[in-house]
Amino acid sequence: LVVSGSIGCGKSRWMNLTAQMIHEKRPEDKIYIFDSLKAAMSAGEAFARGYCISGQDARTEQMLGEIVDMLNVRKRAQNQARAVAGDSFDEEEFIQSYEQICIFIDDLKEFVDQVSNDNKNAMERICRLAQGLGVLVFAGGRAADLVKYNEIESLTRVLISHQKGLILGGSAALCSFFNNDLHYDEKGRELKDGEAYLCDRGHFIKIKPV
Repeated sequence: LVVSGSIGCGKSRWMNLTAQMIHEKRPEDKIYIFDSLKAAMSAGEAFARGYCISGQDARTEQMLGEIVDMLNVRKRAQNQARAVAGDSFDEEEFIQSYEQICIFIDDLKEFVDQVSNDNKNAMERICRLAQGLGVLVFAGGRAADLVKYNEIESLTRVLISHQKGLILGGSAALCSFFNNDLHYDEKGRELKDGEAYLCDRGHFIKIKPV
């Protein structure tokens, strides 16, 4: 889920609330927070399995390595289960026996700019492996940054390619990296306080976020 919108629209606040809600409702889930330099998600350090700030490359590498190891174990188990079950294999039923891995990136541009290429590539690999393996990725970013980086940077492209997101402020036109089915006049209309767009593969729904 790519969380975007205008400057000051509450992206970090929404990410904090979502991480806290997951922890309270599903304490078994593993939460990893890759915070921005301003430490906007520092409250999550108290309950997250892994927490680091942009630029802490050794800690970032440790957290990413732990996630990759877990995904590799799940992938091997999934392949074995599929080989045994054949056509009757149910991917959703299989992954329900595992806790969710929830990854929060407070500022995607900052993450890309601050981490080493090896760590950026590891995060990209995780995002590609995540399909069907019980991984949720929440990545925040200012709309203008995401528009630019979607053109020039591979991790941003991978995340946006899923076309799932949340626009918390500004207009749909501001987030041109999302396909949408809105009427022309609605695309440029500013969201009011307390409104957001939930984006799902080109379909936009106006909601009231937490």
